[in-house]
Amino acid sequence: MPKTSFSGLIILALTLLTVLIAPTTAQAQQSAPSDDEVNAIAKQLFCPVCENTPLDVCPTQACAQWRELIREKLAAGWSEHVDGALAVVNLTGDNLGRGRWTAAKRERIRTSRTGPGAALVEAVRKAGTKPRVFVQGSAVGFYGDPGEVEVDETFAAGAGFLAGVVEAWEASTREVEALGVRRAIVRSGIVLGRDGGVWPSLVRPFRFFAGGPLGGGRQWFSWISLTDEVRAIRHLIETEGLAGPFDLTAPKPLRQIELCRIIGRALRRPCWAPVPAFVLRLLFGAKAGETLLVSQRVLPGRLIETGFEFRHPDAAAAVADILRGGLPAGCPAG
Repeated sequence: MPKTSFSGLIILALTLLTVLIAPTTAQAQQSAPSDDEVNAIAKQLFCPVCENTPLDVCPTQACAQWRELIREKLAAGWSEHVDGALAVVNLTGDNLGRGRWTAAKRERIRTSRTGPGAALVEAVRKAGTKPRVFVQGSAVGFYGDPGEVEVDETFAAGAGFLAGVVEAWEASTREVEALGVRRAIVRSGIVLGRDGGVWPSLVRPFRFFAGGPLGGGRQWFSWISLTDEVRAIRHLIETEGLAGPFDLTAPKPLRQIELCRIIGRALRRPCWAPVPAFVLRLLFGAKAGETLLVSQRVLPGRLIETGFEFRHPDAAAAVADILRGGLPAGCPAG
């Protein structure tokens, strides 16, 4: 049996780490929702008009139509949908975790957010009957890496590439306010839900008994359940007078190692295999520093002030609900 070189073992180990962790960085700290989040939101918002259509068909058809318009980025194609609409929810954006951050990728991350924003502003301008509310997607990446500091909507934008992208994303639709449309900005944390998004990536290493914190595990992790994400967006649409930025994060952020332990206990798997920060930087470059290793302790101050009540205020309950199958984030019963 041939001897395996030490360098060969290192390459094998890095390859296995990439397989286990790459999906996580493709989703974690992303500044755009997954298809599952979009479909869940669509199910909520299309409930009143889908009475005679299976719920799993109507939102899918609607989302497919909008994605085609997003690809075209043409205001003319969007005007007929915006005209007379109750609300516009803009959640467009390229997945910032997929691929290395080359110059071309960075430009795509930015323009995939600002381009559709500008097109939607033009569509609102041309609408005979303007929408009553415009919900602008955003992310906690707006705050950069504040470390141990608790931040809320009163804080200014942080430093870094992602903070600049998210700030520009928010600004891309600011003009609708001058057109008389109420605008609410949703700065979402990491969304946890059983039907996709970041959840499969978080639990995958545990399935192979390889779960562990990323870096030192001390970084703060601001999250929200998919159910509460959708409920919060609907709350902002339906409650008159709510405008400006709102942090869509659970009221109890936790450190990354604490989330690791919660998932490990729930799955009866150990949380024991930390991935050093230098390895993450070696695998993913600059992206690691602004996604997997960033520390964001974000609180939903304004959202709580509106009277919104979280169904999943703490991570242990959210994880338990996901593993039980929970309730879908679609139309509420009754």
